[in-house]
Amino acid sequence: MPIAAPPWPQATTVDEIRHNLAMVRERIARACALAGRDPASVRLLPVSKTVDEARLRLAWEAGCHELGENKVQEAQRKAAAMADLPGLLDDADVVVENNSTGTMAALGLSWEELRELNPGLVMVSSQLMGSRGPFANWSGYGPTIQSVGGLSWLWNFDDGDPPPGSPAIHPDHLAGRVCALFATASLFARNRSGAGAHVEIAQVEALMGTLGDLFIGEALDPGSVRPMGNDSQRGAPWGVFPCAGEEQWCVVCVRDDDDWAGLRRAMGGPAWADDARFGDGEGRRAHREAVDAGVAAWTATCTREEVVAACQDEGVPAAPMATTVDQLTDPHLTARGFLPEVDQPPLGPLTLDGPCFRGTVMTTPFLGPAPGLGEHTREVCVGDLGMDPAQVESLVASGALEVDPPHAP
Repeated sequence: MPIAAPPWPQATTVDEIRHNLAMVRERIARACALAGRDPASVRLLPVSKTVDEARLRLAWEAGCHELGENKVQEAQRKAAAMADLPGLLDDADVVVENNSTGTMAALGLSWEELRELNPGLVMVSSQLMGSRGPFANWSGYGPTIQSVGGLSWLWNFDDGDPPPGSPAIHPDHLAGRVCALFATASLFARNRSGAGAHVEIAQVEALMGTLGDLFIGEALDPGSVRPMGNDSQRGAPWGVFPCAGEEQWCVVCVRDDDDWAGLRRAMGGPAWADDARFGDGEGRRAHREAVDAGVAAWTATCTREEVVAACQDEGVPAAPMATTVDQLTDPHLTARGFLPEVDQPPLGPLTLDGPCFRGTVMTTPFLGPAPGLGEHTREVCVGDLGMDPAQVESLVASGALEVDPPHAP
């Protein structure tokens, strides 16, 4: 939609004219924010003391006109691309969208409109805070709702400074898997009813669902849920312990009294472990700090591998705290085939994480390079939609369609 230039304010001095142009830049910045455009793409002629009012008027009008022309061209490209969308949706089973709330409706691709084109379509929408309610217009990506969902506060030590949270992109991966799960469930339902479905996955709800027991516990006993660091209510000792060497750590988890007896044997039966306070799980949890200190004194004299071997020989869960580089040569991960290598153009070989578990009737998941942006544009348009190749190339040239550029060898 073109943006009309406002009436030219009366100005008699260069300072007043500069003030007027500043008003225009502010107006353009607001318009660009609404349109999702970069204000830097809108050019205004430079202002100097030698520029007369006529040229400044041209600068004002040119800036507003250029923004309007760009919007018209953008709308034309979008219309050209949208004209062929119904053909793609005719044979589609699932549409997944992860845009800000309202984006699909603004594009004419709301659930109601897509359902008219394909009644059997399954649509999955995933927004940060969902599509309804007072926070529906929040924009962001997974980690931005760690604080809203309570995770940033919990992801801390109880006696620590303000919550450190985590640089992990959780719950992005979680929400994506939930989307895939419900898309699959909706397809099963469609096979029975013949009707499509619209599934909405709010990322904040996916996150809070994993903390449901904690929210219930806090509701029943206010103040009972606190940050626990690496501790766990499931047992003690439980957590990360220092090992010999620089920044070397291992994880040891004692689940029950049998594990505790095994850990005592692994440590060589130290006298401190005979303390009656540590005789059962409740006592060990109540005196967690003392138990952890005793275990840490032992692990600090051993390498990660020595601690892990001693514990696992006694059936006690233990593992080294591995860095990314460590994982690449981990014998267990290697033996499980967990680290497949994929050739990813134009980057080259990449090591990925494979399936976490396998089943006797499960097929091996396909692992291949990620497609380039627009890599299959021509294939889909010509092969699936039956479009004329010349029309496709015209749309590519206009910017309505995007294709993956050739990569340098």
